Amino acid sequence: ASIATAIVFSFAAAFALMASTSSSAADETCTKVAAPNGSDSAEGSATHPYRTVQHLVYELDPGQTGCLRSGTYSGDDVYMNEPETTLESYPGEHATLTSFIEITSEAPRSEIAGLTINGEDSDNDVAVKLQSDEAVLNGNVITKGGQGICVLAGTYYAARDVVIERNRIYNCGSSTFENGEH
Repeated sequence: ASIATAIVFSFAAAFALMASTSSSAADETCTKVAAPNGSDSAEGSATHPYRTVQHLVYELDPGQTGCLRSGTYSGDDVYMNEPETTLESYPGEHATLTSFIEITSEAPRSEIAGLTINGEDSDNDVAVKLQSDEAVLNGNVITKGGQGICVLAGTYYAARDVVIERNRIYNCGSSTFENGEH
């Protein structure tokens, strides 16, 4: 009986350690968090997340990471204005953004990673704009649903050293323009 009890306790301790490690990894990665059931008057933690993506990125300071819990985020356009900030899915989860998003010229070395960005229903002609130097677009799935431009880099500002890697970008441009959009 004592061997079985020791095995049960060992299993429980290992499970608690795995859960603690998983939570700890998210705590280290995510400075602030948003969730579809959150509130913009919350503190932006994993247990009390913000509701909107724009509020999440507005609350980030340079060098911080904002994480989106699983779900779909729509609403107002999103502008990342702080340098060296990252917007990504919460560790082990996947979030979808249906709004236009821009890394502005004031946000060099900022990154959008691991999201699905579906700009099909956005009023903007573009799904993602990268306007800052060294902006990074990494590991995303991006579409405009045949309704416009998926990714645009450096339109009003000559953004330098932009990195677009490991994304799946599809169904871009409009069928009404022949080679007028991409």
